[in-house]
Amino acid sequence: MSESLFMKLTEEPVKEIDRLIIEQIKSPIELLNQACYHLITAGGKRIRPRLMTLITGLISPKDIYNENILSLAAAVEILHTATLMHDDVIDEGLMRRGIPSTNSAFGNKVAVLGGDYLFTKAYNATIKTTDARISRTFSDALTTLVQGELTQMSNTANLEVTEESYFKTIYSKTSVLFEITTKIPGLVLNCSDAEIESLAKYGRNIGYAFQIADDILDYTSDSSVLGKNIGRDIEEKKITLPLIYTIHNRQGISPETVYAAINGNDIDAIIRLINETGAISECDRVADRLIKEAIEAISIFNDSEYRQALGELAYASYKRKY
Repeated sequence: MSESLFMKLTEEPVKEIDRLIIEQIKSPIELLNQACYHLITAGGKRIRPRLMTLITGLISPKDIYNENILSLAAAVEILHTATLMHDDVIDEGLMRRGIPSTNSAFGNKVAVLGGDYLFTKAYNATIKTTDARISRTFSDALTTLVQGELTQMSNTANLEVTEESYFKTIYSKTSVLFEITTKIPGLVLNCSDAEIESLAKYGRNIGYAFQIADDILDYTSDSSVLGKNIGRDIEEKKITLPLIYTIHNRQGISPETVYAAINGNDIDAIIRLINETGAISECDRVADRLIKEAIEAISIFNDSEYRQALGELAYASYKRKY
């Protein structure tokens, strides 16, 4: 993502969050440090810490460096990293953020245990708060994440996956983490229930759009830009939104033609069909609606540079190249 208002407003707080991440996950076991630092220090967009920073600024700019919020932003990023480490083991991914994945560099056993360790460290940060709603929010998100992974596994090679089912899955796998990211500052800063729900809706919708972009990039990017292997979805028979719209197209291309390409792992044929059916444009239309609804949700807060930056970040989360 290019330098922008949301990057400018979050640059210094994110540096502090990065420092807290390293502090929170430090272990006396050097192998564990190496495995966990491997991915965390490899960069990444840090979109969740940036979101939490901007939401805090939207509510109360003076609380940008609120210790509880900074610590919880670090916890969310640690939790996200744990899910990536486990995902790469499950999917047998070899690259992540342009470097060998943790499982590729250290083996599956270390990657799984490293991910488990990060889950515990993320949750530890939440129980240090005095608000039981925050630890419950994290706990519920962890449950949802696991359920989402299993739901996706159960839908492998299911060519009849519906759009509704797809959105339920990506809520559980991706969107829920965005939702708690934008909800937590509202809990810490004692926002009203209506305000907290508006913040949650913003995060939820951004999470949906972010995952749709990820699913598109698996067909339109390349590994040197994306930083991870492309074409993995079709290899693993994951039926994502571009494929759903390709199967149920309005151009007269039969579902059987699409099924044949999917079952044959014919990535070139699938990309051609995605382009011919206008599936990406359909995805764009849905993502645009979700983003507009997200921006509308936070319009109940006073206009400010933080609200403007959140609108900018909403579109940047979808219109990205990696």
